[in-house]
Amino acid sequence: MADSAILSCSHTVRSAPPQVCTFGWTVIATGSGARTYQGSFIIWPGQEGIQVFLQSGVANALSEPIVLCQGSKSRP
Repeated sequence: MADSAILSCSHTVRSAPPQVCTFGWTVIATGSGARTYQGSFIIWPGQEGIQVFLQSGVANALSEPIVLCQGSKSRP
């Protein structure tokens, strides 16, 4: 999609727990300068190519997106 920022994620380890993720991404928005977008999402084992962020009106990215995910292991 032209002039858009899209962030897609995958969780390919089916035996791992679900992941709670947060992200931040600084972009140059068309006509309004730099803007940082932040969000969070849950991704389940086996999901691939899930679109977790879409923003139109983006001229350029000022940074790579930063995505941090963590899950908890099952207790015996």
